[in-house]
Amino acid sequence: NGIAPGNGPAANAMRAEPGRASVRLLDVASKPAAWTALREEPADIHVFADADISVNKWAIPALVDGLNETGVVATAAKQEHLGEGTVERVARIPHRLSWGGLLGTLYAAKTTALPEAMPDGVLLDDAWLFANLTEEGTVAPMPLAVATVQLPSRWRDLWRQRVRAEAGKQQMQALDLKLAEPPAEMSS
Repeated sequence: NGIAPGNGPAANAMRAEPGRASVRLLDVASKPAAWTALREEPADIHVFADADISVNKWAIPALVDGLNETGVVATAAKQEHLGEGTVERVARIPHRLSWGGLLGTLYAAKTTALPEAMPDGVLLDDAWLFANLTEEGTVAPMPLAVATVQLPSRWRDLWRQRVRAEAGKQQMQALDLKLAEPPAEMSS
C-alpha cells in the first residue's frame, strides 16, 4: 500500500503496545508438534519461522501488515541464500520437479484461517499448510520481508533435503492438495 514497513499499522501497534507480541520457543522436534501446541494460543495472528534463519528488520511488520489486505489469510517472506562452496552452488539450482507453493521459512497466518490439525506424517508441513490456507483465501508473498537461509554445505545434507522435498511433493499429490507455482521474485 506504499507505506514503509516501519510505519505500517503493525509496526505502530508494536511501538504503542510493546507487550502485544510474544515469542514462544517450543521444546518440540517438528513443525506439526509446534503447530499443535500453538493452535490453541490466544492470538489473532501466528508467525512461524524456521530456527536456522535470520530476518531483515522489517520482516515481521511487513508480514503482519500484509494480512490487512482484503482476502489475505497468510503472508510469506522472500528467501535469500548464504553459501559459496560447490555444494551451496548446486543447492541454488532449482529442483528437477517444480516446487510449487511459497517457501515456508518465515510466514504469518490469521488464526481464524488455520486448519484444525496437521497430520504428524506430513513431510512438507509448510506446503501442506499453504495448500489448506489457499482454500480459505489468498496466501500473499511479501517481498519486503526477507528470510536468509544458510544452504547445505555437505552433499549428504543436500541429498537428504532434496529427497525429502521430492517425497513430500508426491505425498501432497497423493493427498490431492494442489501446489501452486511460487512467484519468481520470492526465491533467489
